[in-house]
Amino acid sequence: MKKFIKTVWTFIMFSLIIFSPYLLFAEEGTRVFFKVKKELYVQPDELWISINIETTGKTEAEVINSLGKADKKIRNLGLSYQGGNYQVFKNCFWKKGERVCKGFKGRAEYFFKLTSVKDQKILFETLDKKPKNYSYFINFETWKVSENKAKEIEKKLGALLFKEIFQKKNFVEKHLGKKCFIKEIKFGTRFYPFFIRCSSEGISAIPQPVKKKRLFTKEANIELLCK
Repeated sequence: MKKFIKTVWTFIMFSLIIFSPYLLFAEEGTRVFFKVKKELYVQPDELWISINIETTGKTEAEVINSLGKADKKIRNLGLSYQGGNYQVFKNCFWKKGERVCKGFKGRAEYFFKLTSVKDQKILFETLDKKPKNYSYFINFETWKVSENKAKEIEKKLGALLFKEIFQKKNFVEKHLGKKCFIKEIKFGTRFYPFFIRCSSEGISAIPQPVKKKRLFTKEANIELLCK
């Protein structure tokens, strides 16, 4: 009897060390709880860039014309982007407590999804070419994992997670000598983004965002019912 009790105690302690479950002995059977976690580091494949084009002029037409020249340069590159809507308003400011308005100013914001640093270089070299009666400012640049690639990673993590869940289920069945059923699985998913934010003008000041791997994590809390 003492040997049997020692064997059961050894099994419980071993289980706690292997996958940190805890057991509840209930009338309907033995309930086993444990947690499984999987992680993958993924190389990002999209370079996201947001820029503002800004200009001033004596008239609204002059401002729109300047923004249009920048817009034409961008469109001719054939890069994937969103935005480009013009905003034109009076160029007003406060001077010695008095509101002064001189001409007009305008801006347009662009959001790019590129695939390489080469595209980034081409973009800013093009914007720096003369005639250049406007300024451009970088709002942010960062490498990100594309939506399609993220979905593939989620599927892979899910497969790895279920593989370990069933391995541990089989382990519990073998050592308890009972048939176990998965009563509940609670999933949790985490992704750690990484952003570089900046504000600069001109190609000499363009930052080079680090293409750093991103960490994807998927975890699950499992409850087994063993009879």
